[in-house]
Amino acid sequence: MAKKKTNIKIASKNKKEQNDKKKKKKYLIVLAGLLLGTSLITRTTVGILKK
Repeated sequence: MAKKKTNIKIASKNKKEQNDKKKKKKYLIVLAGLLLGTSLITRTTVGILKK
């Protein structure tokens, strides 16, 4: 029975690590999207102002 408990602990620890990795990936994707969006907006405004 002790082995089962340790296996469960390891499995739950792995799940937590995977969830953390997923959250970090989503956060980075959102940040990259925001940066691209702001750069596009600034480029268009600069282009409009130059005309």
